[in-house]
Amino acid sequence: MSSLQMAPTLGQQLERAVSAAMAQRLSGALDPVARRVLLDGFRQVGADEGTVWIANPALGELIPVLNSGAEEGSFLRKFRQPLDRGVISMVFLSGQAFCENDVSQNSTHDRTIDTALSQVTAAMIAIPLFFANRPRGVVSCVRLGVGAFEVSHFREMQHCVAVIERLIDGSLLQNLLESDYS
Repeated sequence: MSSLQMAPTLGQQLERAVSAAMAQRLSGALDPVARRVLLDGFRQVGADEGTVWIANPALGELIPVLNSGAEEGSFLRKFRQPLDRGVISMVFLSGQAFCENDVSQNSTHDRTIDTALSQVTAAMIAIPLFFANRPRGVVSCVRLGVGAFEVSHFREMQHCVAVIERLIDGSLLQNLLESDYS
């Protein structure tokens, strides 16, 4: 086999970079600019709380890596979303965005987090998060107790997630290019 055939393809290199970023829970890719875009998006749509979930298929769960709630650290340490239940997992597995008011009435809504936090999710937007050309997680935001999201809120979050995807892809590409020259 020639050295050219043994060299990893750009796709393989990108996949390795993605795996490394996921292992670090996107700490480098979700830099202060990306965090600000997300937090501004959550605020713009009037969400009470927003979360970025990254898939860990080996463990069969989505892991929160950013949360806009008052208890972010506790939320990130405490909660996982199994891939076999709940709306957020459905969004990840289907690759289809979701927006629903009265989500607490939806039979597919997993109430584990609501029960643990003594809250009721009234409305939810969940957008699949793609980077490096694959589904990697979900960005979700909720209104708690009462409230509803409008179509304009849904579109705003879709736009926000598209910007985040490009920021993450750019960060991964930069890391890949810098590793080639080091």
